[in-house]
Amino acid sequence: MVDINYPLSQHTWLSNYAIRVPVDISDTTQVYKLYVNLRNTSDYSFSNIVLKLDIQGPDNTRELVEKTDIKLAYPDGEWKGSGVAAYYTHQVLVKEQYRFPVKGNYVIGIRHLMSASALKGISDVGLKIEPAG
Repeated sequence: MVDINYPLSQHTWLSNYAIRVPVDISDTTQVYKLYVNLRNTSDYSFSNIVLKLDIQGPDNTRELVEKTDIKLAYPDGEWKGSGVAAYYTHQVLVKEQYRFPVKGNYVIGIRHLMSASALKGISDVGLKIEPAG
């Protein structure tokens, strides 16, 4: 249904910048899985990333706010995810069963909640939505 990634300028994610993904929902009986797509470089200085997922409904009501802590590296420092050269790709399930309550246009926002205002080494952030089951 949706699988989109947004490249970040200079591989840096600023804390005041939210990724905003428009989603058109026509079937409110369908249950969905929501994933966050991330790509980091070996320059990323943390082993995790804390994200806030914010779903805004057609009438500008906040439908869901989800905070998630994603482990990007193993305790020994080796990066998780699939890697090509110095890039590591992660697709993390953040909501296993979500039903959009009404038909219409939604906006799903993703922002980081890390203490650093600029996360160097995050090259892409995105969202995947697919039917569950």
